[in-house]
Amino acid sequence: MENLPEDGEEVIAILSHEQARLHFWIDVALAYHRLGNEADFVRILETCGANACLQYPEYLQDQMRALDTLAAYYVVQ
Repeated sequence: MENLPEDGEEVIAILSHEQARLHFWIDVALAYHRLGNEADFVRILETCGANACLQYPEYLQDQMRALDTLAAYYVVQ
């Protein structure tokens, strides 16, 4: 995750095109957060619900993780 593009829109386009599972979106968002890029962290988490692949058994747990992570961020703000 240390080679992330500076522009989160590029990552969103790649994840959407590849129809990546939701947990990949969350991991990438958290990587941006660790780098201090809060705007892309939020953008990825807000976008993932509509664009991520949800066709796998654990998607409900990942969906809750994404929502909880975003909610926790907004509570701290």
